[in-house]
Amino acid sequence: MSFNVLAVAAHFDDAELGCAGALARHARRGDRVWLYVATTSGYADMKNRPVRTAETARAEGRRAARALGVRLIAGSFPTFGLSYDDELIRAVRVIVEDKRIDTVYLPWTGDAHQDHRALARAAITAARHCPRLLMYRINSYDTEETFSPRHFVDTSSTMPVKLRALRCHRSEHRRTGNRWLRYVEAEDRNCGLKLGVRYAEAFQAVRYLAP
Repeated sequence: MSFNVLAVAAHFDDAELGCAGALARHARRGDRVWLYVATTSGYADMKNRPVRTAETARAEGRRAARALGVRLIAGSFPTFGLSYDDELIRAVRVIVEDKRIDTVYLPWTGDAHQDHRALARAAITAARHCPRLLMYRINSYDTEETFSPRHFVDTSSTMPVKLRALRCHRSEHRRTGNRWLRYVEAEDRNCGLKLGVRYAEAFQAVRYLAP
């Protein structure tokens, strides 16, 4: 049985951080996998100095998608400009219906980033008829909510692919250094230790109908 899988991300690199191992695993088993990135993902620092241009973000995102073996759908919403509204819901719903999506990976609704939260809520509305909705955590910031995963994917065989996809985002590496990769690898290794595997990704299920 094959799946039609959609990962939604607010920015180029979000899905790579939170669910790239699972996406690569889907692609390896022959599932059809799409990655929708809603924003152009360029941004500047607090002094308005460019950190990553939209062109750079898109080029890096394309390389990462190729590394994962997924099909990229690039949106045109502005960075920091996502809102839980009809426009964003419609953008996701068109993909869900056109590709006959049955499994959706989406950001965690309790995330500290406003773009992540808005897209998560829009995806839940747009994919309300899908049998499988799994939320992934993108960053480590604490919020008033607690990420409580109960669904896990063994990514021992696809962790090298995840790290390779993350390395495609060179502009973010210049900003964060190797802390980015070290954190992700340690997080997935710790998750795997709890489950008796080498690496695992953790998800909070909105719902999950076993196939």
